[in-house]
Amino acid sequence: MVMYLLRWLKFNLLRLHDAIIGPNQAVAARLKRMGRLEIGDHSYAIPTIKFYEHDNTKA
Repeated sequence: MVMYLLRWLKFNLLRLHDAIIGPNQAVAARLKRMGRLEIGDHSYAIPTIKFYEHDNTKA
């Protein structure tokens, strides 16, 4: 029961964060912290990201 509640809380906090900041920017920040996304010098905006949970390659 506790794990269910923690999972629910994490999911809803991420949804709230995405709604306030914007889904692309929130996902990009999460992937950057995980080391899965590198944005180069000539990237002028946050890209549209399709993230697959079990894909281990870098974007």
